[in-house]
Amino acid sequence: MKRDDDLDSIAADLDNVLERLAGYIERQAPRPGVVDDEPVEFKATAEPEILAAILYRYAMGPPRLRDAITATQAAGDALERKRESLVAEHGEKKAELLAALYACELAHRFTQPVPKPDTRALAAAGNRYAKGHDKFFGGDTRVEKRGGGDEPAPLHPPNKNVPRLANLRKWAVEYAARLHEQDPKRHPIDRALFEEVTKTFTTLKAGTIEADYQSSAWPEIFRLRKQKD
Repeated sequence: MKRDDDLDSIAADLDNVLERLAGYIERQAPRPGVVDDEPVEFKATAEPEILAAILYRYAMGPPRLRDAITATQAAGDALERKRESLVAEHGEKKAELLAALYACELAHRFTQPVPKPDTRALAAAGNRYAKGHDKFFGGDTRVEKRGGGDEPAPLHPPNKNVPRLANLRKWAVEYAARLHEQDPKRHPIDRALFEEVTKTFTTLKAGTIEADYQSSAWPEIFRLRKQKD
């Protein structure tokens, strides 16, 4: 009985936290930002899934609630804009899976859970592949054919180096942000920081890392931290 009483008390505390967090977010005006070189808007929405994502980001750290809110809003708006552009370019069916893959990328970059519609799209594609209905993951979305044959075309032109390079660039940005976060005085946001990062990521140029950093959510996150401090 005591254990149930503890859970009831915790549940009441969580309900209070969610209510206060929703109220805070709804009072905030949308703010502009940039993700992947595209303009985004940090929207003031307090839907249950948004609140859950914010708490997930907060629990995973770093433990700053304002950063968790900013990252969640940036990822959410970037995904919706990407989804719209993919639908316009590829149509609904193909865009659904491509958007889900992009959602996974954002989840990794911003430490966010993947939205439910995107997990559903990924699960459907995975089940079709696992059960042998598709020769390739996402095979039912590959509407173009190669050379008149039966084998469907890939979602994107094959280039084995592109995913690896993209991951390296993201990791380099994360590394630069972490260096600055751990010791801002020793590693201010300047060219020397990105030159330092190239000592670890030797195949990348400092200018490339700096450009990727400036188009990420990190400048906005650090700006908000500075305002708060």
